[in-house]
Amino acid sequence: MSNSPDTLRCVNLLTMGKKDAAQFSDKVARLEGIIPVYIHPYYADASQSFRGPILTTYQTRRDSEIATLLEDNSPIVLFEESPSTHPPLEQRVKIATEGTLYVVNGNPEPVDARWEDVGDVLREAQVKEIQLGGALSHACVRFAGDDLAAQGVKITFPLALFPPNPPVLTSKSQARISS
Repeated sequence: MSNSPDTLRCVNLLTMGKKDAAQFSDKVARLEGIIPVYIHPYYADASQSFRGPILTTYQTRRDSEIATLLEDNSPIVLFEESPSTHPPLEQRVKIATEGTLYVVNGNPEPVDARWEDVGDVLREAQVKEIQLGGALSHACVRFAGDDLAAQGVKITFPLALFPPNPPVLTSKSQARISS
């Protein structure tokens, strides 16, 4: 099976239509409000700065997790760079499966992601917990953790991270965000 657009769909989380929004909400409800979110999961693959066994371990775990989540029909959210900076996401996902990825496209830094807009979509879908992974998830927590926690969203770190250790949370966030 190939990673052609008819087998792996990428839907923009912030501009999706009513049908995709309803499917996203149904998936969130099925998982009792817990969703996996990857921040730039393929960033380290393209960087010449990252090589070696830590990267290989991360890539293997990430690809296995995403494949399993897609097979389970989970509502996977990916923050990705602008589509003009890399090949299409469908070509970079190195797993052969069907499913839907909910994508937030933006600048390379999660700081620039429209967290208020993302928060609105998550709140409407009744997301209660984000299981965070990816290459830049440390920055996500640093810049968006308080905003997400203020919206009642819990952040945990069970997914593949690069670098592999969970972020250190600020004292302000620590009371509301668990790792």
